[in-house]
Amino acid sequence: MACWAQGCQTDSPAPADDSFARQVSAEVAASHERYRVAAQSFIDAIARGDTAAAYEKLAPSYTNMVSAESFAARIVKNRNFSQPLAVKVFGTSSTAGTTRARCVLGDLGLTEIVFAERQDGPRISALSIAGAPALPPPE
Repeated sequence: MACWAQGCQTDSPAPADDSFARQVSAEVAASHERYRVAAQSFIDAIARGDTAAAYEKLAPSYTNMVSAESFAARIVKNRNFSQPLAVKVFGTSSTAGTTRARCVLGDLGLTEIVFAERQDGPRISALSIAGAPALPPPE
């Protein structure tokens, strides 16, 4: 205690700077925004029945295995996507051109979306809701 009163250095961290914390939070949110927008546009397209627009948001690693016709015929049966859902990205990790985004998808809960990084933006290669695959698998 005497050291504190005398102004000695301690191992205690300095008081948090709220402006710095807000800046870091804003930077993290901005880094997640491109993935949120990509996922949100995919979800919105399916909810309005525009399976062609949704298919355009998918990565070649998926579209090489599942045709647009097969995707359209089967994705409309997934009732998880029957209405618009808000996408909130709370974490990402990237390795070798692939980004995994941990999200909350409306009231469906925890979702993981895998994106392939492309010059024209991220494209969805896999999507799971509560650990279960949500995209139609290859036939």
